Amino acid sequence: MKTIIFYSVLFFFFACTNTKQAKKEPVSDGELKSLITVNFHVNGMTCTGCEKTITMGVKSIDGVKEVKASYMDSLAVVSFDSAKVTPALISQKISDLGYQVVSTFPLNKIN
Repeated sequence: MKTIIFYSVLFFFFACTNTKQAKKEPVSDGELKSLITVNFHVNGMTCTGCEKTITMGVKSIDGVKEVKASYMDSLAVVSFDSAKVTPALISQKISDLGYQVVSTFPLNKIN
């Protein structure tokens, strides 16, 4: 129960703190059908530099749309086109960057 509450609060935090209006690339209908968001519980992040390393590294994968890493929460939230990228590929990239992915779980699926 505590885990559910923790992740609910975390999701609410991420949803409420994204107040900047970023310029977004146009998304086709096909991409919308395969766009998903997955949370990666990551061990080893200790600072904002770690967040930046994970964010930039994972964003370099073709098909990744958005990455939010938080060292305080040991979490990386990644939105990606599931037709191009798999959670296993993202986990491998995070491992290649020197961090350990402990678990993953989908946050939502659009359509």
